[in-house]
Amino acid sequence: MRSTKSALALLCLWFFAAAYTGADEQAPTWKQSTREWVRLLRDGDATVRRAALDALAVAGPDADAEAAVPALVEVLADHDPVLCERAAYALGSIGPAASAALPALLRLVKDGAQADVELSTRIAALVAIGKLGRPAPGVLAALADALDGPNLFLRRAAAVALGRLGPAARPAGPALLRALEDKDGPLREAAAAALGGIGLSKADARAPFLAGLRDARSGVRRAVVQSLAEPARGAAETLPALVAALGDPAPVVRENAAALLCKRWSPTAADLPVLLKALPDESAMVAGHACCLLAKLGVDAAPALPMLLRALRDERIVEHGK
Repeated sequence: MRSTKSALALLCLWFFAAAYTGADEQAPTWKQSTREWVRLLRDGDATVRRAALDALAVAGPDADAEAAVPALVEVLADHDPVLCERAAYALGSIGPAASAALPALLRLVKDGAQADVELSTRIAALVAIGKLGRPAPGVLAALADALDGPNLFLRRAAAVALGRLGPAARPAGPALLRALEDKDGPLREAAAAALGGIGLSKADARAPFLAGLRDARSGVRRAVVQSLAEPARGAAETLPALVAALGDPAPVVRENAAALLCKRWSPTAADLPVLLKALPDESAMVAGHACCLLAKLGVDAAPALPMLLRALRDERIVEHGK
């Protein structure tokens, strides 16, 4: 009990020192705390070890965080599933500096079912792999296998991890495109966001643009629109998809589309009906960006003048239209 209280007191002290930047020279530094947390990871009291793991997870990629990686890898093999899970999250919090933990994290993902590893631990391992940001040999294959696997929660976590790996995860694009057609809404949303994160080529990206923008789930449609924010996908062939999204039933989708169009679209007189429809939108952001686009039309926007004058009376619309 005494060691437990000591660990919790030390944890509170570290949080205070981290928050109070004007602490005196006697306050514990992160380097000093790292050594202490690593020592406590081998404490006989599981509560103490959990407190140390939480402290390392909160500290994240700080000065001497890499020093804790070997000890955290040891904890991944602990018989206590809660400790394993928290160790995985702590490694993910450290980020690329914890890349030495990749083999151990991959084992949890690949061999977890046979080794009877808790599902929550395997999910935490997938999350950590994505945050490490270094797709070493075997990483993409393991994530693609998890994405195509039978467990829905692992599939969602694998999609998120692939998106975090960025362009290096492009070889997993076909698996993400398959996931975009899955019956599970959250998985489709994660896959759409991941496709935007990895930056597929224009030719490969047409499928998620066409299918995703018709998805029944607004989060999927929003993720597809957001994926068009990449400058490489700002070419003319993507503009029709963004223009069509101005009529989406979900405000968040319309807002994302309008913001992107305002930045890179030069409408013509033929586009006036679309902009007139967007101008009285219930979302001030959409209406403001519609004003911005109408301004690009110049004299061709004359039919919109009465509506523009009314819009000028709404400060929210004016702010978004700047």
